[in-house]
Parts: sequence; C-alpha cells; structure tokens
Amino acid sequence: MPPLDRRWFSGTGGLLGDLPAKLEIASLGNPVTHTLSNLGWDGTTPVASIGLELSPDNRHVQRAQFLLRGQLAAEPVSRSAASIWSGADKDVTFRAEIPDGSRFQFSAGGLTSDYLACEEMKIRFSRGDTALLPADWPAAGIAEFAIRCVCYLDKNSNKRQGPLLKYLVMLVPLSVEELRHLEPNSASSAWPGFKLAEGSCRFFPTTDQSTWGDPICPLLCRGSHVSEAPYLPPPEEIRFHISAVMQTAKLAVPCKTANGWRKQRDKAVEDIASMEKEPLITWPATARHAAPQGTAT
Repeated sequence: MPPLDRRWFSGTGGLLGDLPAKLEIASLGNPVTHTLSNLGWDGTTPVASIGLELSPDNRHVQRAQFLLRGQLAAEPVSRSAASIWSGADKDVTFRAEIPDGSRFQFSAGGLTSDYLACEEMKIRFSRGDTALLPADWPAAGIAEFAIRCVCYLDKNSNKRQGPLLKYLVMLVPLSVEELRHLEPNSASSAWPGFKLAEGSCRFFPTTDQSTWGDPICPLLCRGSHVSEAPYLPPPEEIRFHISAVMQTAKLAVPCKTANGWRKQRDKAVEDIASMEKEPLITWPATARHAAPQGTAT
C-alpha cells in the first residue's frame, strides 16, 4: 500500500515559540476539549489528534494515545433488529444515537477504540410504538451489544486537501464481558461488526500554525510544570511516537446480515490475522530516536 506522501512532512524543526504552551493538556480526558477549543475548534466538527504523556522531566515521551472529538453522526441510526440478531423478531426496530467522539477511548495505543457497552449510549428497541425494556429483550431475540470506533487514513489523504482520518463506528452483537473472553482476537480492528456510522475528519490543530512539518501537531501532557522542567522531547522522538500510533491502522470488517456476521465471527475466532488488512494509504515509518546516552564516570 502507498504511504502518505512525503510532501506532508516538509519541515524538520521542533515545536517552537509559544506553540508548546498552547498545546498543553492537563490529561488525556476532558482537558483535551478545552485545549482544542482554545486553538479554534468549534466543538462539533469531528477532529482527530494525538496526545503525548511526557516523562517527569518532560524530556521524553512515555505514552502516545490517539484522540477523537466531535459529533460523529448528525442523526440517530435505525435498522431492523433482525439484520443484526438472527433470532430477533422481524417487527423489532433498533435505534441508536452515536456517541460523541470523546466517548471513545483508545487506551491500547492504536487507532481502534476500546469497546463501549450498550448501556453507555442512548438506544431504543421497539415494536411499533412500544418500547422494549431490557427485560423484554430475550423474548424478542435481542441481546446486549458493544460499539467501538475503528480509524485509519482516508483513501483521499494524498490528494490536495491533505491527510484525512476515516472513522467507522461499529456495533458488535456481543457484550463487553463476552468480548473480553475472546481476547486478544476481539481486540483486533478486524473483529467483525455492523457499521453504524462513518465519516472523515481532519487532524487538529493544523500544522500550518507552526513550522512543525508533520501532519499531526500533538497535544502535550507534561510530567512536570514547565517552570520546574522547561524541556520538550527531541522532535524526532515525538515524530516516532506519532508514527507508531498511526502505523497500527487496519481496516474494519463490516457485515451486512446476521448470518454473515456469525460466519465472520467464527473465522475471527480461529484466525483473526488472516482478516487484518492495511488501508489504501498508510503512515510512513519513522526511524526510532536515539536512546539517551549515560554520562561516563
């Protein structure tokens, strides 16, 4: 697969001037929204970024995590429950509101989010105008499920508008607990599911705000206040960790019918590796930064 064009990596400088202060976040959670808003984000448009947790002396990157924010779908999604659960009554309808991007946590260090349990989102099963309560689900042939977000570079990322992130919100008709028992296979982005929503978004903040020269301008979670440790990791170390996250991208495996999903699930249980495919555009590899050198005594 072709890598992201090198023209998007034109600079060699670091995060200069007052930019690092603008990129600071107190944590990888709610403070991200506040920092992005201060940088000009409208609070609604989907955007992607990477947050870096720095060492106590702020000289190195301890962890990198992908971040997604914004409204991923403007309208609720509706479909026949029987298209997802093979035993569901054909007159039962499923309706869901897609959670905000901030609800998806990418704690494993890649571009596929953790699973979100169905009770953590707004959903409704109904037969006509009558809502079905969870106690009614077994009789109607439906059950708990989980959702997650799978991300990778959009196929148009080498065109004029520059790098774009593609996201898919996937429903898996198994509970979070059931999926845990199927790890590590169920953690793969190729674990099959049903596509609820999809879209493309930009990385934010945009790198034209600096001479950074990398498509992703990361957010910085310092290990110590800048007054105590006024340092930053070397630019090549920052770029290495950004690349390491982005290179984890693999395609999602969407299913269209309940029976089709069952076949794909059985295959995933046996051989998930054979289902993992790279996206059309991949992130180029970045050389590992040099390890810190000790001082001779």
